[in-house]
Amino acid sequence: MPARILIVDDHPNTASMLARALRQFSQPVEILTARSGPEALELIGQNSVEVLITDFMMPGMNGLELIERLQNGHEPAQIILVTAYDSPGLAATARRLKVNHYLIKPVQPDKIREIVSQALESRQAPKAEAPVALPEPSQFKILIADDQPDNVQLLATRLQSEGYTFVVAGDGQETLDQTRRELPDLILLDVNMPKKSGFEVLAEMRADPQLAHIPVIILTAARTSVRDVREGLGLGADDYVTKPFDWRELAARVRSKLRVKHAEDLLRRRNRELSLLPQIGQELSARLDVNELAGVVLKRAVETLSAASGHLVIFNLDDQLYTTTFAPRAIANWDWDRSQNWLITKGLIAEVVNTREALLLGDTEGEARWYKSGGPVRAAVCVPLLGRRGVIGALTLAHDQPGRFTADHLALLQAIASQAAIAIENAQLYAVEHKRVKELVALNTLTHDLGQFTRSSEVFERVPQLIASTLGYPAVSVWWMHDSQLLLRSQAGGESAPRLSIMALGPQQVAATGQPAYLSGGVEERTGARAGTGPLPTHSAVAVPMRADGRVVGVLAIHSRQPNVFQESDRVLLQTLAAQIMTTLERLRLFESVDQERNRLNAVLRSAADAILVLDAAGRLQLINPAGTRLFTDVETKLGQPLPVGCGYDELLTALRQAAEAPGEPAGLTAHPIAWPDKRVFNVAVAPVEHGGQVAILHDVTAFKDLERVKNEFLATASHDLKNPLTAVIGYGDLLERVGPLTPQQGAFLGRIKSAARQMHELVQDLLDLARMDLGVQLSLERSDLGHLVAEVADEFRPQAAAKGQTLRLAGASAEVQADRARLRQVFRNLIGNAIKYTPEGGLIEVMLSVRATQACVQVRDTGLGIPATDLPYIFDKFYRVQADDRQGIEGSGLGLAIVKAIVDQHAGDVTVESTVGQGTCFTVSLPVPVPLAEPLLH
Repeated sequence: MPARILIVDDHPNTASMLARALRQFSQPVEILTARSGPEALELIGQNSVEVLITDFMMPGMNGLELIERLQNGHEPAQIILVTAYDSPGLAATARRLKVNHYLIKPVQPDKIREIVSQALESRQAPKAEAPVALPEPSQFKILIADDQPDNVQLLATRLQSEGYTFVVAGDGQETLDQTRRELPDLILLDVNMPKKSGFEVLAEMRADPQLAHIPVIILTAARTSVRDVREGLGLGADDYVTKPFDWRELAARVRSKLRVKHAEDLLRRRNRELSLLPQIGQELSARLDVNELAGVVLKRAVETLSAASGHLVIFNLDDQLYTTTFAPRAIANWDWDRSQNWLITKGLIAEVVNTREALLLGDTEGEARWYKSGGPVRAAVCVPLLGRRGVIGALTLAHDQPGRFTADHLALLQAIASQAAIAIENAQLYAVEHKRVKELVALNTLTHDLGQFTRSSEVFERVPQLIASTLGYPAVSVWWMHDSQLLLRSQAGGESAPRLSIMALGPQQVAATGQPAYLSGGVEERTGARAGTGPLPTHSAVAVPMRADGRVVGVLAIHSRQPNVFQESDRVLLQTLAAQIMTTLERLRLFESVDQERNRLNAVLRSAADAILVLDAAGRLQLINPAGTRLFTDVETKLGQPLPVGCGYDELLTALRQAAEAPGEPAGLTAHPIAWPDKRVFNVAVAPVEHGGQVAILHDVTAFKDLERVKNEFLATASHDLKNPLTAVIGYGDLLERVGPLTPQQGAFLGRIKSAARQMHELVQDLLDLARMDLGVQLSLERSDLGHLVAEVADEFRPQAAAKGQTLRLAGASAEVQADRARLRQVFRNLIGNAIKYTPEGGLIEVMLSVRATQACVQVRDTGLGIPATDLPYIFDKFYRVQADDRQGIEGSGLGLAIVKAIVDQHAGDVTVESTVGQGTCFTVSLPVPVPLAEPLLH
């Protein structure tokens, strides 16, 4: 027959997981699962199971109650109790119920499978429970209720000889009073007694739930009839003995009733324990306040164990002690407030906390672990509250009778403490989280308030009061470094703060160490003997640094006149606030700096001689300085409106539009000369503004334009007038050789004259060309074959190249351009001539033409001297020449490349240069091509 295994857990996933793990045995097994105790009992029915695996906490019936029910006829061979709430009390109760394995969650399925496998292999039958051992007679108290002194004396003597403890009552009312006061284990009850008969006493006892369980043996000499016996037994008597009686028979009956009473007491206590833990757990789980939890725990513990008073100490998360007491019955001359400090630091509670073990003091007489040995408290029991973070408290019960508490009491108190520890720790965590939420809300409020400040002085003036009112701190202060000294800048709550010298202790420590400071307790400021005998002033303080650029520039602190007021969480919160304050100060510093810069900019704009205009992306005027306003004499310019159209300012609008559309210059200035309606000339520089818009600067260059025009006219006139005498000098120089022979010296002089004249002629010609271009002489544009033009120029220079042993190579495709052939010929003459001039003998000059999209490119590359990188930006300037030793004997005016740049610009082209000293130079001329061609060049 397969072994039956019952799994009881209110979580279906856990039950199904264990069932899958236990179905893998080689021998056949039957797995039963239930989600509650009642369901498990219904599932088992009249049969039994070999193995029971049950959770402890379940709705309706917990695991211990289920085990108790199954032990009445269907006890499993193996019992496995699984719980997440470990406690010494729960473990002790499990041992009494003969639980084979007590496992703490989380438990791996393999562990349970191993235990079940071992149980199935043994398949031992459940062992019969050993009979309950009867305690010593002295542990039982018997009440003798009889109005005849002789009978009382006889029974007392007999009971005393057996070792029993007894009390006596002489009438029915006294019997009831003694029963309620002493709660005896057995009553020997006479029937005929004054005030109330034995039957009346018995009827009242059985009607009272507190007394109904006490066994009663009726002893009577008058009521001996069968009817009387039937009436007594019917009223609830446990036995009926008539006088005279045999003492040995009565003693046997007494022992039998006491044995039954003892077994019933054990069962009642066990039932009470089984029901007590869920009740307390349910009662505690409904509370989240530590004060309420402490009150419930103490009240239930004191009432359950019938203690005179109880004391609870809790170690809070902030390292503060919480203590409370509950005393339904006062013990004379005993004060928990007076004794608790010694018990916590040196006595019973300290030992329990350090050892994590419960302690039972049956008699405190002479006990060193109890306060003032021999005092009014004679019995005490103390258990630790064990939480996830260790010992979180201790629960102590006291009584004025020695031996009042037993090992069972200790186990029960441990179970209560275990439930209390879980609830208290959860409440502490909830309180911490609740406090954190409040702090976050307060921090958010403070951050919002800080964001409203517009001046740095507001921060120092208002922040202490804001922090004090929002977070409820008694006193708040802000300190600031000034000339290497820490000075109090502002404070709030001065009436709750200690005097200034004490307030400064924490901030000064922070300034010296750069680390947060926490102070609490008495403060001794004097270095010598104290003048008075009074107590030291006490205070609490937390101070944190305020940093800028890695150094401490200030301190934020909170203060109280009481010790142990602040916690670690206050330091964390204060550091967050200090960082927020420094961020605010930095923001305000930047804001004030920007404000200063704006004022400075306005001053510059007001005093600037050039007109400055700022427009948005839609062309609307956003800013104009006084110089700009003065330019528009005939129209009114308004901010937020575009510049007027058709009023003579269209050149400015065109320049702005072209600058906005100009590709490749997103962040640079675009300069345009424009004419103003009053005949003045302005050079307008336009730059884009981030996120759209433009700024335009109009500089009056009318005087410069006039000077430049006069200069160009002078150069043109002077150059033209110089050409005539130079032509005569050159012409007559040529005729001198024809009119007659010249001596060698005369020939040399004549050669120098002719060379100087030619150089001067070239210089004059270059000056004349530059002057014409500066004066804006129009080009004679025509459709020209760029390849043929370049080839013709190259052919002109082949003799010069051959004379220096150089190779002049021409290659590439051809293209037609719209150009002034004479001007372009001048460009390539200058470039090819320079290449030959600056290339040593045997060098290579390459002229290559290519077409790239809409651009025709001519490259003139040589293997000559090269141009230093420092000179490259200036080679197109007029009269600029590279100064180097390797080119001292090379003639030139420094105007050739300036002419090249001017001619290329007139053709809407571009000229660039790349050069490496000692390796050569490459000039690239790019010209627009209206119709691209691809014809080969002749070599």
